[in-house]
Amino acid sequence: MIWNISEHNVGTSVSNVYSIIKDASISILDSDHLTHKELSAFVAYHKRTKLRKVSNVSKLDKAKDFINLIVNEVKSYTLSSIDDTVNHFLLHDSDQLIGMTTVCTKTIYNYVHQNKIDLKPIDLPRMTKQKSKINYKEYIPKRQKGTPISEKPFRMSDRSILGHLQG
Repeated sequence: MIWNISEHNVGTSVSNVYSIIKDASISILDSDHLTHKELSAFVAYHKRTKLRKVSNVSKLDKAKDFINLIVNEVKSYTLSSIDDTVNHFLLHDSDQLIGMTTVCTKTIYNYVHQNKIDLKPIDLPRMTKQKSKINYKEYIPKRQKGTPISEKPFRMSDRSILGHLQG
């Protein structure tokens, strides 16, 4: 069967449509013991939602011991950041990290923002600082500086004194 599908008609890519069709196709055995293919939205939905489950290769699961160690250390010393804590362990207590899977500090900060670990941004001293506002100087256009000639006193408009001439 040849299908004429374009992205503008459906609202998704052609390859995505073909993968949905592949997931939706099932073989049915009829009463004459003949098999034929049909499309089932129910089957396609269940196949595609199964694929969206969280995989087992998550860094959060693999490095759970390391992350819990960092979280407990940050909570016990309120003035330390995640970076300070990780660097302290790497430099001074590296024997505690033997056998643990480690992750970078950016990953831990991502977990803090996603609420995946038991640490909130308010627990970290450097993440709660407010940015100071920059005070900008008021802009006065050049045309508004000084008084216009039309508003100057009459004695200047008679041009009898040197310097009262206008170019």
